[in-house]
Amino acid sequence: MFSEIPIDQHEKYRYLFDESAFYLLFDYAFKNNLGKLTVDDLDNPAYATYLYTNILFFTGKIDESKINTILASLPPLVAIITLNKNWYDPIESYFKSREGIRFVIQNRTKYSSDSLSLKHLKSITKSLPEGYSVKRIDKQMIKRTPIEIKEHVPTQFGSDERFLEEGIGFCVLDGEHPVSLASSFFPFEDKLEVEIITVDDSKYRRKGFATAACIALIEYCLENNVTPYWDAQNEASAKLAENLGFTKPDKWKLFYYIPDK
Repeated sequence: MFSEIPIDQHEKYRYLFDESAFYLLFDYAFKNNLGKLTVDDLDNPAYATYLYTNILFFTGKIDESKINTILASLPPLVAIITLNKNWYDPIESYFKSREGIRFVIQNRTKYSSDSLSLKHLKSITKSLPEGYSVKRIDKQMIKRTPIEIKEHVPTQFGSDERFLEEGIGFCVLDGEHPVSLASSFFPFEDKLEVEIITVDDSKYRRKGFATAACIALIEYCLENNVTPYWDAQNEASAKLAENLGFTKPDKWKLFYYIPDK
């Protein structure tokens, strides 16, 4: 049903994704000729899918006669994101009825950065415990950063070196060891998708380290005309976003399914 579009023709179909809340990712991907694009009709597409790394976006109006055919084409083991929220119910109904798979729904919340301010960030800044500090990540530091808090670096940047050239991050350090990282999720210019991860150890949890790293990153953004974007994947992330000054929560859903072995 779907035809893959050659990479040099992607721009012709970019309009299908321009109104999306994920336009930041699409803007980067289309500019850099990344991803795999398919459409159901080359001249007048009603449906389109866009596979970027391990994320599959699809868009289009609901046609009752084609729902099962379209949903059957969605692959396993990737994050499935529909740009039309009217698809939520059909997706849930279809995959919940399928046997031999584990179907997962992740409720997420996007936030606006319109109300962010340096004054507010200063007002919530707290001193770190003795022995801890916040620093911008550099060549030496990234080598010491545990893979569990920089998994997006090889996935989205390809290498530590490219991350340092096209991304940015701030770490909370325990002595010289990075334990919490707030950074750009993928290469950026004047817009940045925030990624925040703390080492999964009770020694570093609930200590304000994620907040401290995020404040440093967002202050950098506001001082350098970079717009930060926040997408919360759980309640803790949503609470942190609101504490930092992000507003206008927009709830959405991410889906994926895993075939039973």
